[in-house]
Amino acid sequence: MQTFNEKNLSIVKAHWENKDTVSLKDENLRELEQDVIIEYLKLINQKSLNDFGCGDAGDTVRFSKYVNNINAYDYSKSMLSKASKNIKNQENIVLSELDIINDQITTKADIALTKRLLINLGNFENQKNVIKKIYNSIEKNGYFIMLETSLDGLNNLNYLRKKTKLPEIPAPHHNTLFDLEDLKKYLHELFILEDVRYFSTYYFFTRIYNQMLENTDMKKYDVLAKKITGLGLNFFEDKIIGPQFAMLLRKK
Repeated sequence: MQTFNEKNLSIVKAHWENKDTVSLKDENLRELEQDVIIEYLKLINQKSLNDFGCGDAGDTVRFSKYVNNINAYDYSKSMLSKASKNIKNQENIVLSELDIINDQITTKADIALTKRLLINLGNFENQKNVIKKIYNSIEKNGYFIMLETSLDGLNNLNYLRKKTKLPEIPAPHHNTLFDLEDLKKYLHELFILEDVRYFSTYYFFTRIYNQMLENTDMKKYDVLAKKITGLGLNFFEDKIIGPQFAMLLRKK
């Protein structure tokens, strides 16, 4: 079972400064994440977005079709270099460097977005402090779209993998995954939780079922798993299998 550890922030920074680092190697899962975020953007129909931890800005460019303007932030010079190339002539995206732990957020927007940013902050105290900063950057009646990862989901996934004789999947060394109960308790002070999505169906097929079927090419059926998930089929209801989750939060 994975447990929380204090992360050395210099190790986290070194990971993201590595030019070979990829934010999420599972492209199918990345597309599913994008689809959920776009669904939220369409639903709330707000004009401005602060994208914190934009990485290479590949996702940001796709989101720019659904809002009038985006302030995209990252603290990694390596990622900012990639992002500037991806943004190119996107006039409604402004790219800036931001160390979200130490710097002040100077722009306000209708929507704040994080995608696996908060798990890179070393510990829960840092995470709570940054969430409060993000809260303060959101306009009145605005929204926070939080796409992060949880210890609950990883532990549930590994429990099923153990039952099916598959090896445990460790948490990334540079991440501090959320305890969902603790996170929701803190978020309740600041936001109204309007929706939550898990990616349990996709994780079950890709990290358990498909790997039991195919030992030599474990990703052989992952595209099919993405299609099944994209149909809205949820075989686990409100149970989280796999670390990823997305929350739509309205500012109180």
